[in-house]
Amino acid sequence: SEPSSTPSISREPSGVPTVSVQPSVSPSLVPTPFEQETTSAPTAVPTSFPSILPSSSPSAVPSALRIAGAETTTTTFSPTDSPSGLPSLSSQPSSFPTLENCPGFTVAERIAEIYGILNAVGDRSLIRDLNSPQGKAADWLVNQDFQQVCPGDEKLVQRWVLAVMYFATNGDGWEKCSAAGTDRCGSESPFRNKRRFLSSSNECQWAGISCNNEGCVTEVEFEENNLVGFLPTEMGLLTDLAVWGMERGGLNGTIPTQVGSLTNLVFLDFDFNDLSGTLPTELYQLTRLTQLDLNNNQLSGTVEQLGVFQELEFLQLHSNLFNGTLPEGMGNLSLLRTCTIHDTLFSGTMPTSVCALRSINGGVLGSLIAECDDIPDVGPQITCTCCSDCRGL
Repeated sequence: SEPSSTPSISREPSGVPTVSVQPSVSPSLVPTPFEQETTSAPTAVPTSFPSILPSSSPSAVPSALRIAGAETTTTTFSPTDSPSGLPSLSSQPSSFPTLENCPGFTVAERIAEIYGILNAVGDRSLIRDLNSPQGKAADWLVNQDFQQVCPGDEKLVQRWVLAVMYFATNGDGWEKCSAAGTDRCGSESPFRNKRRFLSSSNECQWAGISCNNEGCVTEVEFEENNLVGFLPTEMGLLTDLAVWGMERGGLNGTIPTQVGSLTNLVFLDFDFNDLSGTLPTELYQLTRLTQLDLNNNQLSGTVEQLGVFQELEFLQLHSNLFNGTLPEGMGNLSLLRTCTIHDTLFSGTMPTSVCALRSINGGVLGSLIAECDDIPDVGPQITCTCCSDCRGL
């Protein structure tokens, strides 16, 4: 950021030396009035201190301070033995101006404070790595973001997290609303009348983002926008998040364990990506979920704790590598309306408690699709007498 006022650049020495047979014992604080022509040789000690104004306009952010903790150049104000003909140009101002947007903070102080805040909530090594999404987001926040957030901004971490998400999912390659796009970038929900990502607008105005009245992010929703990369662990810091959808992209890696911090989630949809690994046990802390949509990935392992999602209405696990048997606890999902578990490696028998949920038996479960076709010489993977549709391998 620029200082609130630009110091003037002096092309002449700040004081004119006086003629003296003997050097003065100590430099005077006020230049002696110009009374006669100066001698060709300067006095041994200048009659005035050099000006503390910088000899050139400071850059927006001193290069030595781009990363907090970097060494800075110290400018001395003591006089030299003999004045130079013209003041030398310095790349570093001799005093740091305070920032207009962040009163009381110099450029260096603002950067150091922000990095300190981020280090307290994230991985310090990643934050200082300019090749990582976390480091790119931190550098953008302190050096490139035109909003110039201050250390005291309570939404500073939130803005950084969304920037991390942008870089972690190759935001520059998004089809719509990337940082290089037009400011008003969306014509269809959830991008309609939204701003491009990393714009100077409040992050609640960015495409795919919605917030509550307190300005806390409650929805992150993207579909078919070429999100390629991974789910960053920092998303777990958005504890007011209720809707998280990143569908039909190229996301790989695992579902981070930090998802367990998002206990306000009611909607989680990562379908049609390339996610792998098992479901983290922390996922089962999201007991308010009404929709869990993970189909068409490479997820594996068992789902023994599905019964904890007692508010679940929509469950899609098909087209994955899940295995083992279906837990009897699924019978606790009395609000379940749709359940698809075909094209997986599940085996055994559909629990009778699940069959009791079917609409034909007085429940609300209308669609129950499993791998229950009787395949010649193989038989069904799941024996199910109550499924609405049976599909084979």
